[in-house]
Amino acid sequence: MSVHRDLGAVPVDEGLLRGALVELAEGGFPELALRFYLRLAVVHLSPVSHSLYADIKRVGAAFGYGPFITERLERVIEIGAE
Repeated sequence: MSVHRDLGAVPVDEGLLRGALVELAEGGFPELALRFYLRLAVVHLSPVSHSLYADIKRVGAAFGYGPFITERLERVIEIGAE
């Protein structure tokens, strides 16, 4: 099986993705989990609430991220309104 796939045509089950993020975070890789989430949210235009965005900025700052890392989410805030 190829690791490349058209997620628009054949999306990955959201539950599986959430499970993978939880496993990364609980397994000692919270920064990797956050970066993975940031990438997926932006690329797939996942809705991000204002409160989640504030939490992500706070956690990103704790990891030492500059604002350019988390500000990529600004374009997906409130897509599909909460």
